[in-house]
Amino acid sequence: MNNVLLEYLNTTEKVFNAIIFNQEKLNFNLDLSQRRGGYLTIAHPDDGILLVSRICLPDLIKQERYLFFSQKKAKELSDKGNSYTTSYQTRNLEEEKYGGAIYINHYILSFSGLPELVEEALLLTVELIICASVHRKILKDNIIENIYNKRKNKEGLKYFLGLSQYYYDHLFD
Repeated sequence: MNNVLLEYLNTTEKVFNAIIFNQEKLNFNLDLSQRRGGYLTIAHPDDGILLVSRICLPDLIKQERYLFFSQKKAKELSDKGNSYTTSYQTRNLEEEKYGGAIYINHYILSFSGLPELVEEALLLTVELIICASVHRKILKDNIIENIYNKRKNKEGLKYFLGLSQYYYDHLFD
C-alpha cells in the first residue's frame, strides 16, 4: 500500500475515534454510542477503487452492508464525473443512493458506518488534515492568494490562519 493511501486510512481511523469519543463536545445531537466502525473506500475516477478497508470494528451484523454501500457510493459518485462533489447531492432513498462520499483533490473518498452527513464531515476533515500536513505550504499560499490578494480581506485571513494553526496543532492531543 502506498504512503498516501496509508495516510488516508490512518487519519480516517483517528477522526472516526475523535467523533465517537467526543460526541458531546461536537454537539452533533446524535446518538452514535452504538457506532463501532465502518468501511472506507478510496477511488480514482480513472483507475477505479484503490482501497477498501475496515475502520475500527463495525457491528458484525452491519459489516456487509457498510462494505457494500461504501463501495457503491464511491462508484456512483465516480460515474457522475466531476459534476458532483458529494453523493448527498444525488441522494435518493428509494434507489438506496445515500450520502457519505466526496470527490476532492482527484480522489473519491467514501465511508459507510455513520449517519450520511457525519460521514461526509468525517471525510472532509480527513482531507483537511492530510492537505494541512502534506501540502501545508501550497494550501497556505493558495488561501492567501484567494482570501487576501483577491478579496483584500486581511482580517478574515488572520482568523483563518489562526484557527487552522490551532486546529492543526491540537487535533490529536
